[in-house]
Amino acid sequence: MAMIVTGGASGERITGPVFRFFLLVFVALVAAMPVRNASAQVAPPTFTKTFTPDTIGPTSTTTLRFDITNTGSTPVSSVAFSDTLPPE
Repeated sequence: MAMIVTGGASGERITGPVFRFFLLVFVALVAAMPVRNASAQVAPPTFTKTFTPDTIGPTSTTTLRFDITNTGSTPVSSVAFSDTLPPE
């Protein structure tokens, strides 16, 4: 693949040492760019809420269970959440 680089006001070709210099600068700038590591992103934990039994009569009780699951590959700490209970 041939590459022609033009520059300057008259559009002349940049060849030889000038081309290699600009190519080297371009490669150095690209190499110095920070790499975005997708694996460093933390997946948020998932929350589930379960009532057992899910239907209760007057004067009965139910158990409410919250499960927090870490779906990512990084440990999670200081997890906090709030929940509004359904009306009576």
